[in-house]
Amino acid sequence: MNARLLTKLAGLILCGVAFAGATVDFLTADELAQEPLPPAAEDIDVPVRSPRFAPCGTASCATSSCHGGPQGTQYAVSSFSYTSWIDRDKHSRAYEVLFDERSTRMAKLLGLGAPHQERRCLNCHSLQGSCEAPQPEAVLSDGVGCEACHGNASRWEAEHFLPQWKSLTTREKQDRYGFEDLSQPLTRAKKCVECHIGSEGRDVDHELIAAGHPRLMFEYAAYQRLQPIHWDTSGKADSKQDFSARCWIAGQALSVAAAARLVTHRANEDATAERQGDRSRWPELAEFDCYACHHGLQTGTARVALGQGKLGAPRWGTWELAGAQMVLAGNTRTALNDDDRLLLSAIETLSQSSAHSFFAPRREPEMLDAAQQATLGAEAWLRSIAATPRVERNLGHNLLHRLATDDSTVKNWDEAAQFLLALTAFDLSSGAKEPDHPSQKYLQELRQQLRFRSDADSPDAFNVASFRQTVLQWHEQPKPKTHP
Repeated sequence: MNARLLTKLAGLILCGVAFAGATVDFLTADELAQEPLPPAAEDIDVPVRSPRFAPCGTASCATSSCHGGPQGTQYAVSSFSYTSWIDRDKHSRAYEVLFDERSTRMAKLLGLGAPHQERRCLNCHSLQGSCEAPQPEAVLSDGVGCEACHGNASRWEAEHFLPQWKSLTTREKQDRYGFEDLSQPLTRAKKCVECHIGSEGRDVDHELIAAGHPRLMFEYAAYQRLQPIHWDTSGKADSKQDFSARCWIAGQALSVAAAARLVTHRANEDATAERQGDRSRWPELAEFDCYACHHGLQTGTARVALGQGKLGAPRWGTWELAGAQMVLAGNTRTALNDDDRLLLSAIETLSQSSAHSFFAPRREPEMLDAAQQATLGAEAWLRSIAATPRVERNLGHNLLHRLATDDSTVKNWDEAAQFLLALTAFDLSSGAKEPDHPSQKYLQELRQQLRFRSDADSPDAFNVASFRQTVLQWHEQPKPKTHP
């Protein structure tokens, strides 16, 4: 029988048990109120995983009386959230890909067992990463299911549809029930970066990429835009004019924090390995500009054309840090506050000291200190973003101006791609969504310049001078009208 049909059938059974009043693995709201609360998670950090909250699996959401109903404008979006997710969302197939030829080949090259049984794979391709205890096949086969983002549901599955649920604060839902409120871009993006940038236990390193895993190139505004929506956007941040811009800037701050934490984790892991007599794997090549090494060698190819300083010295953090550096360095044209200045300094120090580690394979105290400062600075930036009622629309114009007038802004393909994603996000927040809008012509041209040739696996046709020239032409055009 089809696995997805089995999931739906299991959901009918589980839902029937829950509505019959069974209390196995569940506590009532009154009982939970008597329990001591766990230590509050930091506002910026992803909540600590707790064995108090166990997964139920997507089957408990799949019935037509819950979230598995038919899609249609005549129905509330929440009534078919599961239907949209399983039909259109790639997260629902995250576990399935562990059985395909590519995953099997990667596991063989890495000397691993079956990918669908490897914790290293399951932490991001299933709900296993949200749980301390090993999970059964019935839960793992859901892929990155509802609870991967909304929190393990053992405490809230039988409560979240009751009238009193709406009277609880976001903090109460999180601390007492393990439920994650995803109405704000920051909260959503925190979930994304755990796997799409990396964290402890969820580390896509150069070894994994060399075996065939796709490179991680996360930009939250683009991911949010491409994600099939299975929630009601009314009354949420999604319905605000600045939503795309807010997603972009929140994603950049979170990317810095996640990348800095990952540097610290990787360095400490390597130091532990060396003490135990294992081989050093420092520096971690996945953190560097891939195309500094993976490029054509003929004259006129991307690496030669870019002319990036010292030969053999790849730049560090070209993807994860590019957006933050654009914003922070761009602010020096006006006024840079103390927090911004410290964060920019920490990012630059982290980038330089990490790049030096390519030649001196050791954990430099300067690098780890800069990683800590970058994490703290990014968290301060996140608090500032969260407290800002509206992201300024002219920030997109400032970025465009900076690229058009400062040749040092974009030096490689990674930075150019991040710049394009930033301009796209701010253009959408300015109301420029129509295909015939003047800015769409330039966005499309820039996208075309960033494309790989069909027979290439690196951007050997990319020319940074041509990219800047197109940006300059766009910058010289009259500013498009925007919504008030």
